Amino acid sequence: VITDYFPVIEGRYQMFAILQNSVNKEICYYERTIDTKKSNDVKIYGPLLSYEHNPIKQMVYSAFNILGQNIKIDPKRSFGSRDIITSYFSIDRGNKKGPLKIEMDVICEDERNPYKKTHTFTLPAEKNYSVFYKTFEKLNYGNYDLKLRVLSNGKNVLPKEIGKPFEISPVSIVPHP
Repeated sequence: VITDYFPVIEGRYQMFAILQNSVNKEICYYERTIDTKKSNDVKIYGPLLSYEHNPIKQMVYSAFNILGQNIKIDPKRSFGSRDIITSYFSIDRGNKKGPLKIEMDVICEDERNPYKKTHTFTLPAEKNYSVFYKTFEKLNYGNYDLKLRVLSNGKNVLPKEIGKPFEISPVSIVPHP
């Protein structure tokens, strides 16, 4: 794992990485365009679903560091019944004026275990960007959907809802990568 941090200044960047294996001298080349232009549209980044989070006590590598927490993510979004699940997302208001209301629905449509809960967050008018999180109450096993909407004056400002499916296993401990 290779990590590097750099300040983000609006613009378009070309990133190149050349890596060499120290044992048999193989070379790997990676190229990517990174566009950090300011958008006029409201954008949501995430949600990320975490099964564990711990405070960062010292500067060590972690794939996800959010709000001073080391976040553990399962890319398959499969959790055990004992996992404590937290959702993280960030929002950029673009050029939208006034406060923005973010609604996050957690929905299970299984016949045996129907569930729906809406959590609400507010991005104040004076903030352009913020990170939000919510630790869920203990959920029963089943297949769930997490849906995000951004409202301004009661109207959805995103072209579509942002959703992520996830599952809770009836087994208490699920191995994570």
